[in-house]
Amino acid sequence: MYTIEIRDMPARTLIGLPHKGAYMEIGKSFEKLGAMIAARGLWPNCGPVLGVYYDDPAAVAEADLRSFAGADWRGGDAPEGFDSVELAAGKMAVLTYKGPYAMIKSGYDKLYGEWLPQSGQTPADAPCYEVYLNDPRETAPEELLTEICMPLA
Repeated sequence: MYTIEIRDMPARTLIGLPHKGAYMEIGKSFEKLGAMIAARGLWPNCGPVLGVYYDDPAAVAEADLRSFAGADWRGGDAPEGFDSVELAAGKMAVLTYKGPYAMIKSGYDKLYGEWLPQSGQTPADAPCYEVYLNDPRETAPEELLTEICMPLA
């Protein structure tokens, strides 16, 4: 049902907005980010949209969860009004999830709960992130594609 590959992923510089609270509410930050990028004509300098998730929701209270709604930035210094996050290059376990964002936890359960313990791999001390491969405004929820990227040591 899920494809998991080990890949060498590139370093990325993201511009975006921090989000605190329930991960399932980060969509509001993505909407604001998209509007800011569009209003300033910055999309030509952006690659894929990504979400960075810093905390384990099983270990951190929902109100304290930290995440980042970002876009891959290819334009030099971060424009005023945006935060910047650097993601290191390296080996990643990448699970390709197909379906609505509301059900994405099943992908994490497969990656962290089933695949990782059997893989012989060790996660790196770095946040996982999601790469959104299509646009939820133009794609039916059941057709959404997301790469869940777990950095490996």
